[in-house]
Amino acid sequence: MFKRPAINLTVIKLATRWLSVIALGFYSGLSISDNSKHTLEDEKLLAVGKAYKQNTSTLLYTEKHFLTDSNAKLVVYYEPTGEEFARKTLDYSLNPTTPMFKQTNQRSGESVEVSLIEQNTLSIAYQKTQDKPLNNSRIPLQRSLVVDAGFDNFINQYWHKLIAREALDFDYLLPTRGRTISLTISNTDCEKNFECFEIYPTNAALNLVVKNLKLQYHSKTKQLYTFKGRGNIADHRGKYTDVHIYYTHLFEHHSLAQGH
Repeated sequence: MFKRPAINLTVIKLATRWLSVIALGFYSGLSISDNSKHTLEDEKLLAVGKAYKQNTSTLLYTEKHFLTDSNAKLVVYYEPTGEEFARKTLDYSLNPTTPMFKQTNQRSGESVEVSLIEQNTLSIAYQKTQDKPLNNSRIPLQRSLVVDAGFDNFINQYWHKLIAREALDFDYLLPTRGRTISLTISNTDCEKNFECFEIYPTNAALNLVVKNLKLQYHSKTKQLYTFKGRGNIADHRGKYTDVHIYYTHLFEHHSLAQGH
């Protein structure tokens, strides 16, 4: 008889955390106070995402994606009431799949910053809440590494391999842990005019305790249409919710990650 592999608590905690970080993270930070003089009217609005609590009609937040430079992007998050509560900035000048980014969530006081400090070293600064200590770590910059919203560019970069049903592995940064996790992305059955992908831990043990992230892309434009999985924005209690995000794109030919 098949026996379920034993899984320790450390593995379960790691599995729970990667879900909240990759969503993203999925896309999308700067402190709102640091950007008080930044006028969004001067920026190019690329897309709008509506995040709902899974299997409900409850709107949790709205995210707007702006192109601020040829290699930079700003994501602003709004409460259902319309009040801004978080911002994220992303800089893709290093590599399309490994953007440097800063994000601050005023709901919970959580902040994270990933920056390049040496040619092949990334610095990660993470603070869970404003009254918690700042955690600093460093990791080597490797070719297989994907950071935050960079995996949208990763999907576009390997589009033909993925739609040919080739599963691909990559290392994804977990800034809250100061480490990486090995993930696999594969193409799944989907409705007409769309391509569907699932992202899951490469480790078989982790697969037993976590839900896959599900992404739906337009076949023609290669743009993200829906995201289903653990959200990357914590609520006022610091908790992450399973969300279903629907994206509306204002331009046909651009990547949500980079604005092309």
